[in-house]
Amino acid sequence: MTKLLHVRLRPAVLVPLGLFALALLLRVIGANWHGTHFDEDIGGPARLLSGDFYPRTFYYPPLLTYLVAIAYVPLYGLGRLLGWWHSTASFRAAYFDQPVSFYVTARVVVALCSASAAPIAWALARQVGLSGRAALLAGLAAAVLPGAVYWSHIAKSDSGIGPAFLLVGLCTLRLLDRPSSLWRAVQVGVAAAVAVSFKQSAVFFLAPVLALFVLWSMRAPGRRRIFAGSWIVALLAAAVAGAILNIGILLDPKPFIEAQVVQSQMSYRAASLDVRIGTWISQLLSDATGLPLVTLLGAAALWVLGIACGGPRIRLLLTICAIGWVTGTIVICSITGSRQPSQLWLPYLVLGFVAAAIGAGLLTDARERPLRLVGYAGFCLLFASSIIRIAPILTQATAPAIGAPVAAIVRSDLPPGARLVSNVDLTGYLPLSPQSQILTRVRHERLAARYGIHLPPQDRPFAGTPGGYTVVDYPWVIGGLEKYSGDEVKVVIPYAWPIQPEEWQLDHWLAQDFHVFVIGGVSDFVNDPVPAYRAFFRALDRCPRIATVPAARPLFGEQDTGIYRCAGLNQAGIRGGSTF
Repeated sequence: MTKLLHVRLRPAVLVPLGLFALALLLRVIGANWHGTHFDEDIGGPARLLSGDFYPRTFYYPPLLTYLVAIAYVPLYGLGRLLGWWHSTASFRAAYFDQPVSFYVTARVVVALCSASAAPIAWALARQVGLSGRAALLAGLAAAVLPGAVYWSHIAKSDSGIGPAFLLVGLCTLRLLDRPSSLWRAVQVGVAAAVAVSFKQSAVFFLAPVLALFVLWSMRAPGRRRIFAGSWIVALLAAAVAGAILNIGILLDPKPFIEAQVVQSQMSYRAASLDVRIGTWISQLLSDATGLPLVTLLGAAALWVLGIACGGPRIRLLLTICAIGWVTGTIVICSITGSRQPSQLWLPYLVLGFVAAAIGAGLLTDARERPLRLVGYAGFCLLFASSIIRIAPILTQATAPAIGAPVAAIVRSDLPPGARLVSNVDLTGYLPLSPQSQILTRVRHERLAARYGIHLPPQDRPFAGTPGGYTVVDYPWVIGGLEKYSGDEVKVVIPYAWPIQPEEWQLDHWLAQDFHVFVIGGVSDFVNDPVPAYRAFFRALDRCPRIATVPAARPLFGEQDTGIYRCAGLNQAGIRGGSTF
């Protein structure tokens, strides 16, 4: 028994477990940040458990949907133990009435995927020959990367790509050590399939990286046949694993294909080279995902020093990864132009941060004291920058949401039954009338009829508090589609509606008895490049402002919020209908 415990608790087990635990802790603090992100999907996993393998939107591969669906099973068991629900029926009711636990579960799944980068980075550092101390520091660097901590609070698949990149590198190096091992070849294929199944853009990095590894392995004449067989096995494993992880797409590829057409229009932004580069740099420096400029430059220098000073194995890994990093960056910039959401670069920051940490670890293992000092200075830079960036992320994640003070002002100024347009989520802060959901559904049905497409059925009867406030969101357009009219959109799919110009007229809302607008960020929107947006918010900004609530959590989508009361058509007593 003592011998068994000794085997299980040896450093090779304890160190990666400790790194994973630290990384996970940082990523789950504030997982319930009292809000939601518009890209978070808790409905797909729920429908999957009911037997629906066909997600309604297929912008990305469904791996995260499957993982979250699996996590709902222990959530159900935990809820039964704690008395949150007493049957599958009450579990389903909780999904609609109190969905917080489902959002938190999805974020914990993402945090688990993201936290795996720390032990994988440690294993990768050990695989290339770094000492235990240097590998530990590399793992710690992956654990505290600020962008990874931030995006673990939002249930999006981007957080899984970076760790998958690292896993592909680790498995490939292991295969190069023993090319005759079919199991290691299978691991390479599965790791690559996992990366692409999180998000299809992973192929922009993996394709050049794996191609270069294949070419390098074929340099040894006596082992070409062995390597060729191993790469074929890896390819077959990737195909099989990819089919399993994307079974929903294979069963019905049409929604995925249509979503990719929509995504191609959403993502593309024609822009000059300087605009593309400027946008890319600004995202690498962003508070949510990026790092300070001095840290980015220091990390790049450590990566280069790792290539220059490392042995054959480290040079091979860091050089090929650098080529893949540059290739993927160029391809993505060429596709997206000026529209580059910050999470798009998260996998590349994870990879670059770990590459820099491996370079720093290599220097700390050097015999020459000056090199060791440079290595430790590099780690100090990485850790100091991370701590400085993580502090506001976790502070804001645990701070009260802006919905509470906004709702307090609404309650004090408006009676129940009032109708509001709001881009601040007031669910849980105000008693909402069923009319809030009805109006939104009516709008979707109207637009579905306009474009001749089938709208998925309503999940459940409309709920709410009779006589409560009627609150609807303004008719935002999925980012990237706002520049297209209905005739210009190649494919229209449910809920990804083209911009409706008539809805961006203030009188459209006044005619329906919406006089109060709760809008964050009006000062930015008045200069929006989209003419319809700009005109609407300039008209709104001329209305009397009841109050302004400052944003305490800008990292989580909050903006200084104005509450406006507008007069117009309804002053003459015109009562609006329910057309929305």
